[in-house]
Parts: sequence; structure tokens; C-alpha cells
Amino acid sequence: MQSFSRSTAHDIALAAVLSVVWGAAFFWDVLGRWLPIVHFAMRLVFALLIVGGTAALYGTALYFMFMQ
Repeated sequence: MQSFSRSTAHDIALAAVLSVVWGAAFFWDVLGRWLPIVHFAMRLVFALLIVGGTAALYGTALYFMFMQ
């Protein structure tokens, strides 16, 4: 942890990301009515995270089954 220097910019970026996640969780339906394109983009990102995570786990399992 000492090799990673944390600055004020890191804290601001983390707070912004957490604020977006927190706001999306509580205002999901309102977001879908006000900004449907943003709502669709967020759903697309969530779907890609699920597909990518599943593929990563599958690839890791194949690596450990056949390369070790």
C-alpha cells in the first residue's frame, strides 16, 4: 500500500463513482424515465460485467484443469 500514493484526486474519483452507484441504486426507476439512454447503457455495462466475469471464471477453471 505504501507504493501506491493516494491523493485528493483519487478520493474525489472514488467519491464520484460511489455517488453514481448509490444514486443509481435508489433512483433506478426515475433514471429509466428521465434518461432512458443512460439507463440502457448502465444495463448494458452490467450485462457485460456478468458475461465477462463468467468467461473469466471459465477461463481460469480451464487453465487450472489443463495447464497444471
